[in-house]
Amino acid sequence: YLTPIFLASSSHRYDTIDYKIIDPLLGTEEEFKELVDELHHNKIKIILDLVFNHSSTNFFAFQDLVKNQEKSAYRNWYFIEKFPVEMKTPSDYMGFSFSPWMPKLNTSDKECRKYLFDVSRYYLEKFNIDGYRLDVANEVTHDFWKEFRKLCKDINNECLIMGEIWFDSRTYLRGDEFDSVMNYTYFDAIR
Repeated sequence: YLTPIFLASSSHRYDTIDYKIIDPLLGTEEEFKELVDELHHNKIKIILDLVFNHSSTNFFAFQDLVKNQEKSAYRNWYFIEKFPVEMKTPSDYMGFSFSPWMPKLNTSDKECRKYLFDVSRYYLEKFNIDGYRLDVANEVTHDFWKEFRKLCKDINNECLIMGEIWFDSRTYLRGDEFDSVMNYTYFDAIR
């Protein structure tokens, strides 16, 4: 399981700038493909951490929104409270954990959804990865995850789909969304 490998603004990489560029600090596409092939050769599977709840303010869609404001083709990709949109605290848009630097994506928007599904398809098809861990999955709609599951399982019916859910996760484990979850409820009981 690799935490986000995509080009990002921070060292934790949960603020994606470009989902289809592997952060050069981590290596190249060729090196990533070699890693996946070597792992598979040794019967080890690999899953990537997808961050579809929010992006970086440096993500192309958000940059276009700041530049073009109400006229931006991406204005519905985010939850904007009012214009003009400015990157400041407090912000005029929803952000992950109230951060203005990680604006929340509107995964109900048709074009945003299409883009994110294309990213999902990209790593399954181009690199033959084995699944995804989904960051902050409980803040994305159930219908998005149901469609995501269908897409992933159509490409690789053994694709592992694991959601990060911080509370009771039974609604996600009915066979139409996730195969597994980060079981924080169990973790908290043990702790």
